[in-house]
Amino acid sequence: MNLEKIISKKIRNTIAAVAMSSFIFACHHTISQTIPTPTTNPTPTQPTTPITPPTSGYDYTPTVKITDSQLVTAETGASIEVKDSTSFIQGTDLIIPSGALTSNETISIGRVDNPPALPSGLNFVGAPIDLEPEGINFNHPLTIKIPYKDASLSNAGISDDSNLNLYSYSKSSGIWTPANIISIDKVNKIITADINHFSYYAITGYIGTAPSDLGTPQPGDLLYTLGLFYDGWAPGHVGIYTGEKTYSGTGSASADVKKFGLYNVIEAVSPKVQYSYYNLPNVKEKFENSLSSFGNPFTYMGAREPKDCTLTSEQREEIVSYAESQVGKPYAWAQTIGCFFGMLRGSLVKGPILFNCVGLAEKAYEIAGVNGGEGLVNLLNEESGGEIEGATAALTPAKQYNATKPAVGNFQPKIPIVSFTNLGTSRQNSQIETLSEDGLILTELTSDSSEKNYPRLSPNKNKIIFESRNTDEMGDYISPLCTMNLDGSGLVKLFGTFEMTQPAWSSKDKIAFVKEYGLTVIYLTDFSNLSNREKLTPTSYVEETPSFSPDGNYVIYNSNRTDIVQIDITSKHKTILIPGNFGDNVDNEEPEFSPDGNKIVFSSNRDENNNWDIYLYDTYSKNIKRLTNTSSTEYSPHFSKDGSKIFFASDKDGTYQVYSMNQDGSGQNQLTRGPKNHDFGYY
Repeated sequence: MNLEKIISKKIRNTIAAVAMSSFIFACHHTISQTIPTPTTNPTPTQPTTPITPPTSGYDYTPTVKITDSQLVTAETGASIEVKDSTSFIQGTDLIIPSGALTSNETISIGRVDNPPALPSGLNFVGAPIDLEPEGINFNHPLTIKIPYKDASLSNAGISDDSNLNLYSYSKSSGIWTPANIISIDKVNKIITADINHFSYYAITGYIGTAPSDLGTPQPGDLLYTLGLFYDGWAPGHVGIYTGEKTYSGTGSASADVKKFGLYNVIEAVSPKVQYSYYNLPNVKEKFENSLSSFGNPFTYMGAREPKDCTLTSEQREEIVSYAESQVGKPYAWAQTIGCFFGMLRGSLVKGPILFNCVGLAEKAYEIAGVNGGEGLVNLLNEESGGEIEGATAALTPAKQYNATKPAVGNFQPKIPIVSFTNLGTSRQNSQIETLSEDGLILTELTSDSSEKNYPRLSPNKNKIIFESRNTDEMGDYISPLCTMNLDGSGLVKLFGTFEMTQPAWSSKDKIAFVKEYGLTVIYLTDFSNLSNREKLTPTSYVEETPSFSPDGNYVIYNSNRTDIVQIDITSKHKTILIPGNFGDNVDNEEPEFSPDGNKIVFSSNRDENNNWDIYLYDTYSKNIKRLTNTSSTEYSPHFSKDGSKIFFASDKDGTYQVYSMNQDGSGQNQLTRGPKNHDFGYY
């Protein structure tokens, strides 16, 4: 048996090293290995006959650390409880009734290190205990209470406590057999059993199956995969999800990232911290579908977020930013392997020079101020080993995993906006950015020489459609419609050369857009068949800013810059919803339905001073409510994803910036600030 097999076998069966086993995965993460499918175990029945342990070339030589010892008189009996808060078997309580012993005895309780191998399919849950002296006779059974912890379940690769057992070991026969369990208190996590002899006793559990809730990641969440050296569903490696991003060609990157040009994970693997992509080899399909399941289903443990706190958008940005800034730093292989020699401590794997997977994740969370700057695992437990007495691996994937829950994927919705340096219709070098709805994350997506305008989200919110405007050699405008992913990657030119603009995307995957013929006309096409286009409006009017109803059956737009019109895209029947007055120079523009279809928000200069403000139209009562009332220009209103807020552009601080407000006009809040101008691409 080679050294690696000896080490892995020893790790699997040495409780003091249970948490350390997870780390070995990271050292060998870049080696191609076949991961067996985790066994799906039905609810097991407790064995009634002894099970012979598997034969092995490894020589098990258990050692026992005595924790408590007490002289017990046969007449009175006693209760011997391990009260040492630093002991891994704290809380173990041996109850010796009066008259159970035939003579006075000094009885000891100890922790077993390097215990004999369990029967196939079982793992240790916590450390086995040893009761001495072996071989004494009892007049009637004793009672033992042994506690267990959620962390012990996780470290053992066991998903819950529904299939726990207590086994005792016969030193003479070398066989583990089930003990007589009285009860399992799943609230206080204590197993109570009757025992008839002294020996080794161990809480065991059947190897767990894959968790059913793999979670849905958003940037800053942690992604866990299995360890290679452990029999069960136990964490062995962790990476930081960054969101779907495009690789720039600089810094350490996996071969797949270099090949496909995409990354969504920062991870510390030998030899360096690097960009990686989970989901390969179906990278193109997975990327286009965005945040789908990660990795091979037999190795991926799911996306996780903190159990006891909620990450803010700003913290998520800081976590990702810090991880990306560490790409290229050396992998802390000596500290990781050195866990056998007591070298593995939080400060040695969290930089600033050396990182391993769990150290990088922990440091990123600390930098972001999670749990007051302590990250997922508090600093004392990182350095001391915490609840694992005598363990040399203080900071492990299992520790982090125990402090997390499945990520719920409450993505901060993105608002596509435009930033530009000049006011007026020239809008020199206007570019597209995305803004989180809380205003905390502003991400630049484009940076080339063409002007970008009218960005709108696709129905599933994972793409942006927009106009890209430039000039040809003759000085004429060229303005094709394009799409791209929310991170700016995957740019695709759809169609168009001259004056195609103001696109909108329906829930039925249709696209409406405006084409100029001196005047403007709204066209309709299918995203799946862009060559199939039809005129939705005549060529004798100015028809602009189309927007779809939530069901995709109607388009609303402003006609001749005055009326808000609704058109049935099947029958072509038109209804004027909000009339304007061209003679009085009253314009109603940029209409948009609320997500429930009950309201329409629009901009208008209908007040007595012709100031542009935001208004809300009720589709049932036909009432119009004014939401803003200032002397500044306020325009381009859009509903939030859930319809509770309205976003709009305003120049009230001297430059054009994006604001939010509640649907009734209250709670106005500025989301962007200069020196650049920011709006939604309308002018």
